[in-house]
Amino acid sequence: MSEQIAEARIIDGRYIELKFLKEDVSLNKEDVTTGWMEANALDSSKKTPVLLITAKWSLPENEAFKPILSEIKSRPLVAIVVHDLSQRLVGNFTLNLTGKSRNIKIFDNEADARKWLSKKMDALE
Repeated sequence: MSEQIAEARIIDGRYIELKFLKEDVSLNKEDVTTGWMEANALDSSKKTPVLLITAKWSLPENEAFKPILSEIKSRPLVAIVVHDLSQRLVGNFTLNLTGKSRNIKIFDNEADARKWLSKKMDALE
């Protein structure tokens, strides 16, 4: 039996929390795709905002960037929680490649990410 990559759930009927679970590893394309499949199972239309929580000390491999960019670009809002400088650098790189910087933001903690996401969602309603 393989270790679970990620889990996703709907929070308050408003957004998806996608949490990657494998710590201290390099995430390959399959890992990333499997994680996002969890979120897409909850909303195949991809209209629901996402709170993406990275696993500590984990980074995507080069091949994993394409599915990451595709999924992030397809969502109206994405808040990303990172745990260290290397994740922040990769997050900033990803954010720059999406061209949607006002709808994507990187945070060091979940509380600030949830607050930003709720505020942005309230402004859209």
